Amino acid sequence: MKRTTFAMAFAALLVFGFTARAQAQAPAPWELNLHVGALFLDSGDGGESDTDVMFGTRLGYNTPSGLGFGGNFDYVLSDADFDGDDIDVSTYLYSAEINYTFATANPLQIFLLAGIGAATTSYSDLPEGFDDTFTDLMIPIGGGIKWVTPGSSWGFRGDVRDNIVLVDDVLDPDEGDRDTEAFHNIELSGGISFFFGS
Repeated sequence: MKRTTFAMAFAALLVFGFTARAQAQAPAPWELNLHVGALFLDSGDGGESDTDVMFGTRLGYNTPSGLGFGGNFDYVLSDADFDGDDIDVSTYLYSAEINYTFATANPLQIFLLAGIGAATTSYSDLPEGFDDTFTDLMIPIGGGIKWVTPGSSWGFRGDVRDNIVLVDDVLDPDEGDRDTEAFHNIELSGGISFFFGS
């Protein structure tokens, strides 16, 4: 809960910290972003969360009005303890998103985003009889900044996201049944964007 509050407060600070709303020369509409980051995994039990390195790419189309559409793919490599053994865990996050970029008079651009997608988690070397791959609904929300000089074909981008994964069939110890539970996985990522097209 604290991480979610922090992420939303950070996004709000970015939005309200800049009041200039002048039209700057927009870069080319298509954006290809390559990024790395940290994913703070929600343990779900209130305990220590795990932090893993992620790699990803985004492809988006930005309109002059500030509205944009895109797709996102991330790969996260981690490990987990299973009966005293370390096993490799591969997580794939993929989503379609809509975003809005606020126009400013300087190269720093602020954006908000929301989308829908899925998170696929794959476990290696599990004993026979155990499911080793799970896919769950994911709802990414967040925001970030882009640094793009006018007329440039490249720039920098940073994202703060809450990748909300809705996991089915989670045991509720209080009621003894299984429910759907929301896991808040906070992403901090940054990378380089290339702009192209007309």
